[in-house]
Amino acid sequence: MNCPRCQKPLVPGHLTEHSIFEKVQVCETCKGTFIGAEDLVEVEVQHRAALFEFHHVPDAAAQQQPLICPACEITMGKVTSERDAKVVMDLCPKCHHTWLDGGEIEALQTESLLHNLVSLFRSKRS
Repeated sequence: MNCPRCQKPLVPGHLTEHSIFEKVQVCETCKGTFIGAEDLVEVEVQHRAALFEFHHVPDAAAQQQPLICPACEITMGKVTSERDAKVVMDLCPKCHHTWLDGGEIEALQTESLLHNLVSLFRSKRS
């Protein structure tokens, strides 16, 4: 399989830094990740607190370019993350795998201290 962004070969990779299981396919060039639906859920439930959030995701124009699923070779659909509006994921309508551009996994998992404080304040007001 090749990367839908830069067409370089995808290699087996780890979902998290400390994982021993190779659950995903990654592009060593652009740092994108091809991930199954069940593993995407695992990414979305992980939270990493940070003092500030720094997003290193592609710009909006690049994220809107149509991508071809590395497995099915059909055009993937665009889905904006509920967790971070700057993350536009590419979802295959056939195999339900998702392409996350380099930096998007980290953006989904990281929440700033300010965001956590605002969320806490809002929940106490309700």
